Amino acid sequence: MLAAAPQTAAALAGATPAGAPLARAATASLAVQQDEPGVLCAGDASVALDPLSGQGIYEALRSAAVAVAAAHSYCSAGEWDPPARFMRERTCELWRRRTQSAALFYEQQARQTPSDFWLRSVGAYAACELAGEPAVTGEARIERRPVLDGPLIALRRVVVTAQSPRGLWRVDGVDLAELVDFLRAAHTTDVKRIAQRFSSSPAAAAHAVQWLRVHGLLGSTGSTAPETTVV
Repeated sequence: MLAAAPQTAAALAGATPAGAPLARAATASLAVQQDEPGVLCAGDASVALDPLSGQGIYEALRSAAVAVAAAHSYCSAGEWDPPARFMRERTCELWRRRTQSAALFYEQQARQTPSDFWLRSVGAYAACELAGEPAVTGEARIERRPVLDGPLIALRRVVVTAQSPRGLWRVDGVDLAELVDFLRAAHTTDVKRIAQRFSSSPAAAAHAVQWLRVHGLLGSTGSTAPETTVV
């Protein structure tokens, strides 16, 4: 493989093994995040997915950017809880969604070829879902949760739904929690006023309002739902 990629081979020319080779089954695995401040798992060290999912390299690279943001946040603010919580919740949500998808594929194959291997795989991935945090239920609500804000991870007010268990901060650049506050105070869903208030385009403002309406945070008349709470 290195011979076919000379640039990679040159970059690794002076590399030496950090330990003995380790072989393990090519199955999904979820690591327990460390509680020690400044120490976290990323990439395959955090979530290793089944080779059939095709997500391994993608998730490893994607989590690298998040790990850098966590490091920057910790070094600049000195607080470890927000980045650690963000990484933990992100990992659990990723695990739950990916193992659910894998279970569906294995189930489809098991129906076609109900051999012992495929049937056991279905059961294994059904059990994998239990390792993640429980799914969010109930009505949409506003909570303070860690989000990726540019190069940093910080606590922001977000809208938590069953579809977005970690919370959604913005829709088309419009802050959803601030939009709820604005609509509650202004008693209007006029797109032009909203766009002016949030320095967004009318289309983005309309999309954000529609998102709130679809998720039950706006009544039929456009007023914000009274059951919305802030934690």
